Amino acid sequence: MTEYDKWQIDNMTNGVYVGQLDKVLFPSQDVKNAYEAGAQSERNKHRMIPVTERLPNENDGEVHKNCGWGERHCDFIKVLASMEGKKYLSTELFNLTDKKFEVNDNIVIAWQPLPEA
Repeated sequence: MTEYDKWQIDNMTNGVYVGQLDKVLFPSQDVKNAYEAGAQSERNKHRMIPVTERLPNENDGEVHKNCGWGERHCDFIKVLASMEGKKYLSTELFNLTDKKFEVNDNIVIAWQPLPEA
């Protein structure tokens, strides 16, 4: 995992960089503390989840049942994924049956559920 990959996991929320709060002017320290607590809460809700922490499950999105080809059928969900060495996020399929991401030659390092429509 590159340094950029580590930075991306820590600083991306739904594909948007989480900026530095020290550039924002607040009327008081209490307001700044409340803002920081709310911002941290939102980051925790929408953070990238490293695959080393956990993999997606059926509670992380809409399950597409019995998808497949030929006699092989699997359940899938779509997630937002960060690939090793890539500077963008993409929507990928996670195979719930085989417990793996369905990506070609890329290695998924982190993911998050897609936002609700």
